[in-house]
Amino acid sequence: MRPPPEELLGRRVLEYVIFDADVKRTDRRAIRAAPGPEAVISALAICESNGRRPTIELCYCDSQWNIDSLNVWGTDGPWMVFRSILDVRHLAESRYSGTLDKWIHVAAASAVFETNSPVSGA
Repeated sequence: MRPPPEELLGRRVLEYVIFDADVKRTDRRAIRAAPGPEAVISALAICESNGRRPTIELCYCDSQWNIDSLNVWGTDGPWMVFRSILDVRHLAESRYSGTLDKWIHVAAASAVFETNSPVSGA
């Protein structure tokens, strides 16, 4: 599987992980609102969306980097409040064990999110 494009449906990719044989799906599931059958998830991407309200999103992707479902964090509003990229990685690990140490950093988050925590999560 190739690395993702710079953007997924207008969302800027910050980090990604491509699944290998060590990654296992756990019993925890994301809430899914998309119609049709669930895709086979082959990769995850942490993205930033700069719409009316900037958000950090954990995107669950198929082997072609199509987004099947996502989790959303914001600085305010109806979403979970973003604290750090490390928190996003831990949520991903709770759903797909074996991902925590496999993330590949691509870009830094914008200043609105950098005030909360560095993207590196270190």
